[in-house]
Amino acid sequence: MNDRKAVPQKANGMKIHFIGGAHEVGGSCSVVEVGARRLLVDCGQRMGGGDIDRLPDLARVQELGPIDAILVTHAHADHIGALPLIHLAYPQAPLYTTEATLALMRIMLADSLRIMQSRWLQEAEIPLYPEHAVLSMLARVKTVPLGQVLPLCQGEVQMTFLLSGHVLGACSLTLDTAEGRVLFTGDYSVDAQRTVDPLVVPKIRPHVVITEATYGNRLHANRKAEESRLAEAVAAVVTAGGKVLIPAFALGRAQEVLLILIHEQRVGRIPRFPIFVDGMVRNICQTYSLFPEFLGQRLRKQVQQEGNPFFYVGSPARAVETKNRESVPLGEACCIVASSGMLTGGPSQFYAAELASNPINAIFITGYQDEESPGAKVLAMADQVEPTMRLMDRWVTMRCKIARYNLSAHADAVQITSLIATLGPRRCYLVHGDTGARQALAQMMPPGLSVLLPSNGEMAEFQTS
Repeated sequence: MNDRKAVPQKANGMKIHFIGGAHEVGGSCSVVEVGARRLLVDCGQRMGGGDIDRLPDLARVQELGPIDAILVTHAHADHIGALPLIHLAYPQAPLYTTEATLALMRIMLADSLRIMQSRWLQEAEIPLYPEHAVLSMLARVKTVPLGQVLPLCQGEVQMTFLLSGHVLGACSLTLDTAEGRVLFTGDYSVDAQRTVDPLVVPKIRPHVVITEATYGNRLHANRKAEESRLAEAVAAVVTAGGKVLIPAFALGRAQEVLLILIHEQRVGRIPRFPIFVDGMVRNICQTYSLFPEFLGQRLRKQVQQEGNPFFYVGSPARAVETKNRESVPLGEACCIVASSGMLTGGPSQFYAAELASNPINAIFITGYQDEESPGAKVLAMADQVEPTMRLMDRWVTMRCKIARYNLSAHADAVQITSLIATLGPRRCYLVHGDTGARQALAQMMPPGLSVLLPSNGEMAEFQTS
């Protein structure tokens, strides 16, 4: 797989081992090998529904040998959910990420422990990892300032984090080595969101780019138009006396939805109504206020001037305590924003089961849905006549309104293609996408670029000079 026939004498070239998250969305995990050095980039879980193997092939990581450092792009569970297991295998390996991502990791992993404990008590399902693994791992995390070059492996590798615009704290990372320069985009957004600015494009030209391809076969709708469409649809249901459930990823999407609805109420484009916020969303909203330097410019100013942009005196957003959850579906017309975003668990599944059978209510989907997830099944029922599905251990007839709104925090096909053309690498690997998305994206890439679609378990080897 060398780029040139004649290769100067160098070390052993560079190898990238795609452990998980290559031909799928979820379970992201890669190992970069340069000579005798190995760096692990992310280590997440698969997040879809059904009886799936939630972990990447961690045994393969061990087969490769010692890990010198672990690099974390952002705090979504499909990128950090298996880190405690890796830490148990490599307790001395330091972890590096941004300050905001570390704060979010604490919340995300604490919630994972709570869920695993609940499943143990209710279903005798053994937890994936113990609490001490999480605590020990978090103690090994070192935060890295944005844009600062960090020497790793006794200076053999230079690593730099740049904001990627996906969610709070999310970054791409560049690895400069004697064998070449590699850019891992992580998950990224080219459009500005209400919470964060778009990605920062590296000024240096990478030899190799590993890019996500989640929406590699789609073009996004106009963001502002889609936000208005969502706000108006929610208002219409609530005004008619119904309740709207918006299942949302606790990190990122939930904050976007809340800011949209709060803003539209403040400026008077939709009537005022309560927005109940439940699940892990509550704690993550608090964290956004603590790191204004990672927020978009407009939200940063608002936080600095007014404090918490979600829960403030007079805000329509109301945090729901667990003890009061059952009263929400019985109360006034409202909107409910709750995790999880795919209806795979959490309070959103409870609310869906309570609201779905009444045609005056609605379930609005705003984020990516794994094809096996309950959320995807709900969307598939939108045009069916009174279909039924299992939620919260009971069969529910879906009579409520069902709709989808595109508020993606990922780049679309044209945006990914434009970024790669701008960066001008010699080689590009498309990961973090299903087969259709990656194949469609590959056809759009600039001519002359070597584009590869690795599968989990594959290894790429190359030299750059």
